[in-house]
Amino acid sequence: MGIKTAEESILFDPAWERILNRKEIPTIDENFYGTEILVYKNQLRHIGVKDCVLHDKKNLFWTSLCSLDRFYDEELLPFFSSAFGVAENPTIDHYLELWETCDSSVNRRAINLKTLCCSFWEYVIANWNSEVAETLRQKLTKLPATKSTSEQIYLTNRTEVFHADDLQLKKKFLRYDEAPLFVWFPTTNRLSPRRLYEIYESLGVKKVSESVQCILYAEVYLDTKRDAICGFIDRG
Repeated sequence: MGIKTAEESILFDPAWERILNRKEIPTIDENFYGTEILVYKNQLRHIGVKDCVLHDKKNLFWTSLCSLDRFYDEELLPFFSSAFGVAENPTIDHYLELWETCDSSVNRRAINLKTLCCSFWEYVIANWNSEVAETLRQKLTKLPATKSTSEQIYLTNRTEVFHADDLQLKKKFLRYDEAPLFVWFPTTNRLSPRRLYEIYESLGVKKVSESVQCILYAEVYLDTKRDAICGFIDRG
């Protein structure tokens, strides 16, 4: 097949020989690099060599995963799973790897961030359990957030975003260019905002109402005392 980039290549497992014709897919040439290259599977994944799954239905992982349903008939796919442990769909680790790298210039061009947000949280909600929760707490460093009234989504350190549980406070912050970033919520019915809020909370996202201090002060004009409530807002 000629020369391919790392992102276009697959590290072939010799155990696949019985059912998979390596000539049908772009594999790394072991005759050139030596069979010892199999030892470096994890390192090769870091530079873009593809892992395999049976399905990538939303085509989100085309830059990092090889979807076997593009090469083989449906009835053959379960054998890859049972015999060789190939995952049926992208796993939480695949999602996290894509999530943490989608800020790169290559992935920004390849992936729509809003689409990724919806797919990522759909997967998390559908597969939520104690193991997924612990994996996110340990490995998920960034959360989707929006700034001011913009629809643009930012991936921001999860310790620097807030849940806008108080709309009045949110409106006050939106008056300023340097407003805090509020965690993203979908505008469609594909995701449950209530469930997503619970997950954000479990990951330590703070409520904006609990993260500011309201300072009361008085100003005097022509001997008339006027109280200004919450005239100054500061982070707690």
